Amino acid sequence: LAVSASRRGSMNFAESDFTSSPYSPSPGVICPGSRRRALVDVLAMLALVIDAFLLPFGMAWQPEPSGRLQGFIVGTAVVWAVDILANFFTGFYREGRLVMRLRDIATQYIRSCGVVDILVSFVDWVGIAAELWDYFSAEGTALILVRLIAVYRWQRVARIFIEVWSDRLWIRMRRMHDSPKLGLARPASEFRLLAQVAKLSFAILWLNHLLCCAWFAIGKMRDTDTNVTWLDTRFPLDAPLGEQGVLFQYTTALHWAMTTMTPGSMELAAKNSMERGVSIIAIMFGLLFGSSIISQLSAKMVQHQLQQQERTRQISMLRRYLAQHGVAAELAHEVERVFRDRTAAPKLLKHRDVDALKALPDYMVSELKA
Repeated sequence: LAVSASRRGSMNFAESDFTSSPYSPSPGVICPGSRRRALVDVLAMLALVIDAFLLPFGMAWQPEPSGRLQGFIVGTAVVWAVDILANFFTGFYREGRLVMRLRDIATQYIRSCGVVDILVSFVDWVGIAAELWDYFSAEGTALILVRLIAVYRWQRVARIFIEVWSDRLWIRMRRMHDSPKLGLARPASEFRLLAQVAKLSFAILWLNHLLCCAWFAIGKMRDTDTNVTWLDTRFPLDAPLGEQGVLFQYTTALHWAMTTMTPGSMELAAKNSMERGVSIIAIMFGLLFGSSIISQLSAKMVQHQLQQQERTRQISMLRRYLAQHGVAAELAHEVERVFRDRTAAPKLLKHRDVDALKALPDYMVSELKA
C-alpha cells in the first residue's frame, strides 16, 4: 500500500487524521499506524526472515521432514495470509487525506499488488498440501507432485526478492515507526537511515546465505568431469566434508561464500569445472555488486554516526549552558525535552532552501509562491 505523508508534513498517524478523510470510516477498518497493523507487520517481517534463511537451506540440504520444520512452513504461510487480509482493512493516505472506506481500500490494494499476493498465497497453500500429501504412489502423480513442490519453493524465494528490493519492506518499517504503541519514535531522517542500514545488512547476509546453499547443492552433484567435488575435501579431519555434520558443512560453505564475495581466501577450492565456473561468477558478482553494497552500508553507518555526534554535541552544549546559569532541574529537564521534540520533527523547507527552484522561470516560481 502506498503511504504518503500527512498534511502536517509529519510521518506520524494520529487519531485526528480520521476527520481529514473524505469518506466516513467503514466498520472494521484500522488506521495504518495502529497497534494491530504494526503487530501484523512485525509478524510479516519475522516470517520474511524465517523464509529467507530456512527455505534455501531446506532446498540445499534437504533435511528429513519434522514437525518443527513443517510448523515453521505452515506458520509463515498463515502470517502471509493474515497480512493479505489485513491489507484489505488498512486505511491509506491519498493526497494527504486518510481514506478509511472499505471499498476504496480494496480497490487500491487490488490495483497495486493484491492480485499477486493472493496468487502467491494460493500457491503457498497448494505447495504445503503437496508436501504433506506423502502417500502418492503412482509415477505420474509423483512427478506432478515433485514439480508442484519445486514451483512452490521457487515462488517463495521470489517473494523474498520482491519484499526486500521493493518499497514494501520500507512501508512496513515506516508503519511500525509511526505506531505510538511500539515506542519506536525517532527523527524521520534518523529512522530512514537506520532502516536503510538494516535493509543493506539483511541483503548482504542473505546473498551470502544463498551462495552458501547453492555451493553445497553443487557439491552434492556426483556426475562431474573430475568425478570429485569440494565435499570430497578432507580437512581438517580424515573423513571428507560430505560425511561431516550439517553445522560444520553449513559454516564451511558460508565461510567460502563470504571469502569469495569479499574477496578473500580459505583452504577450500573448486574440484571440477562447474565449481570453478561458479567460483568465477561469484567473484565477479562480489567485485561488481558486493563491494557496492558494502560501501553503501559503510557510508550509511558513517552518516548515522556523524548525525549522532552532532546531536550529542548540541545536547551537551545545552546542558552546560543550563548548568552554568543555575537553571532549576525541572525547568532544565523541560527545556531539553522540548529541544529533543523540536529537533526530531521534520524541518519545513522554504523557498531559499531548495536550490533546484533557482533553475525555474520566474513565472513558475511566482505560481509556486502563490
